Amino acid sequence: MKAFGIGILALLCFVAVTWTGIAINYGTYAFWAPKFKTVERNVYQQTPSYINGNLSDLRDMRDQINRASDPAAKASSQAALRDKINHLPPDFPVPADVRAAAYN
Repeated sequence: MKAFGIGILALLCFVAVTWTGIAINYGTYAFWAPKFKTVERNVYQQTPSYINGNLSDLRDMRDQINRASDPAAKASSQAALRDKINHLPPDFPVPADVRAAAYN
């Protein structure tokens, strides 16, 4: 009977240590994960592929605005371009001609 009690106590201690470890792991993750994601996003936004890809998209949208003959299509394309510009990082180098096409 004493061995059974010790076995139950050992099992409860094991469960308590496991749950404590999970709680500590979750707390550490909840604290550090947003910081890691922020750094990862900032580093990614400075890569040449991100910058060149967005510049290419912006220029394509500008060309679409310049080709539009219907005023409604032009207004819609300008709204899409403004939305794209607004979702870029604040320090992103948006060319002046693209910005002019979006807001004229």
